[in-house]
Amino acid sequence: MYYTQKTGERGRRRWSWPPSFRLHLGVALVLGMVSSSASAQNSAAWPQWGQNPQHTGFLAVAGQPLQGKLSDQVFDPFTSQEMAESGGGLLMHYQVPLVNGNNIYMLFKAGTYVPCVPPGSGQPFPCGPNDWNTEVWNETDLQWQNGQLVRVWNFATDWRPVPNDYTLGGWEPLFQPVLTGTYIYVPGAGGTIYQLDQTSGAVLQQINPFGTTEDPTKFVAGGLTADNQGNVYYNVMQVVLAWPWDSDVVDSWLVKVEANGSTSLVTYTSLLPDAPAACLGTFFCKPVTMAAKCKRYSSEDSLRITAARAERRPGDFSRRSDGVHGKPRAFQRTTRVSAGAECGRLELAVVHFVCGITG
Repeated sequence: MYYTQKTGERGRRRWSWPPSFRLHLGVALVLGMVSSSASAQNSAAWPQWGQNPQHTGFLAVAGQPLQGKLSDQVFDPFTSQEMAESGGGLLMHYQVPLVNGNNIYMLFKAGTYVPCVPPGSGQPFPCGPNDWNTEVWNETDLQWQNGQLVRVWNFATDWRPVPNDYTLGGWEPLFQPVLTGTYIYVPGAGGTIYQLDQTSGAVLQQINPFGTTEDPTKFVAGGLTADNQGNVYYNVMQVVLAWPWDSDVVDSWLVKVEANGSTSLVTYTSLLPDAPAACLGTFFCKPVTMAAKCKRYSSEDSLRITAARAERRPGDFSRRSDGVHGKPRAFQRTTRVSAGAECGRLELAVVHFVCGITG
């Protein structure tokens, strides 16, 4: 789910958001199904993004009237600063709240936000979206008690997004846990995830599919999802920290975690053995730097570009979704392009585009 200036969009519905971003439970996100006064509906659950592994997003229950507001929760205290950096847009991919009975599990951001001076200048570097590491992503359990949402527990994760490094344009990657069984799984640092007890928030284990050490170059990318057997799936992307978007990914994996914590993983290279090695297309580009002999190209020129290299990188704002045949969907993106042999390498302000989709 993402939000733009003064409007949020999910499907075809649009809502206005106040300056201090608040979640109106039972209205915008249709969580009225868990109202404490509606005991007959308490069995309805929303355990993951899209509600189920097929991402159908449907429950046969009645939501609250749109005029109703069951609770008002501030879960991102940095919206004014974030919007100032982007010229008024709220470029966030907020977690979908998870519902199980009377409990709602959702993101609350904390830590500090380092603004740029002036906002949007990117200076002094790192600042704004280029300094995400100063923020803290928390997963919080809210419970309906006597008609009020009460905080039961809070878990501060060490997960951080892949560095913006100007290339993402300030769009904050998705942080998305998942409920399955009696557990909630939360993204962690170094390609790990945490298994927590839903009732107490106690950390049962930190699951690391890569061994016993955390690698700061590995990131949980996109949301977690679970199948009907309780297996959890998620993406991990390993990047060159100094140039996370100008360089190819070091590697990327689809990870499977069973309820007992055992893991298995497969690389996206092996999942997409026949993916094209290059992409051709016509794009409107804004050159950042170019050789002097290429200056005849203006910033509004439509250039025929060929991918200098193509990579298999999981989506940063998406999650694994079972298709008709249960195959994972993945995207192949290019990270650098060339404007032709006579011009050498041409750097572009926006260089990521979908090359191929499987699933």
